[in-house]
Amino acid sequence: MDTTINSTISGTNTLKIVSTIIYSFLGSVGIIGNALVFIVMIAVKELRTITNLFIINQSILDMIASFFLFANYIAPHAPLPDKEWSGTFICSIWNSGYIFWGTIISSTYNLVLLSIERYLAVIHPVVYRSKFSYRLAAAVAVSPWIIGFGYEGHWAAANQYSRGQCTVLYASSIIQKFTGCLTFIVEFLFPIAVMAFVYINIGKSLRSRIADINPSTTMTTATAESIDNTGSNTEDQPAAPNYREKS
Repeated sequence: MDTTINSTISGTNTLKIVSTIIYSFLGSVGIIGNALVFIVMIAVKELRTITNLFIINQSILDMIASFFLFANYIAPHAPLPDKEWSGTFICSIWNSGYIFWGTIISSTYNLVLLSIERYLAVIHPVVYRSKFSYRLAAAVAVSPWIIGFGYEGHWAAANQYSRGQCTVLYASSIIQKFTGCLTFIVEFLFPIAVMAFVYINIGKSLRSRIADINPSTTMTTATAESIDNTGSNTEDQPAAPNYREKS
């Protein structure tokens, strides 16, 4: 019995050490890498394009998510206060990982917007250049933040302070199951479907443009080869005899 308990504790400690190392690596790379992207994009004026505006937004979101990966899953949790209102705040906002998961969802939808922006630029270039201004892009870039933190509010509400500890409570099991299905759709299925549709159509459009260019290139090459062959055949043919020339 004691051997089983000790092996379980040892396995748990090993898993915790491994997960801490992985989270630390991912968090460090995320913070440093996205900070460098942000600095370069802001410092170089030539990079301040509409597309790069979404990339800057992406770097900010991923940098925040990397920081809260440290804060929520590596750093030890502070003890809960005695007051109910402060305990509720810590359970709902901090211990639930609300900010971390909110930025993760926001990051996902920023990628969706980035793919849609590329779709418009490639498929509808005239509309893109005439309608999609930098100011409009800046306004649209706010929407992932609203979607991410707005949707994740249900998880903050479910994490409640009860009897000195944080617990996850739903009004009923039906609501819990519905929330789980909705989360799968919002956080995974819908973004994947939109990005797949966008990039498949971009690929088809680029392929059709290449196909439109190739026939004309082939025709031009064939015409040039025909002219060359005609010229060479003319040179190879013997000259016609001049019967008027005196022998």
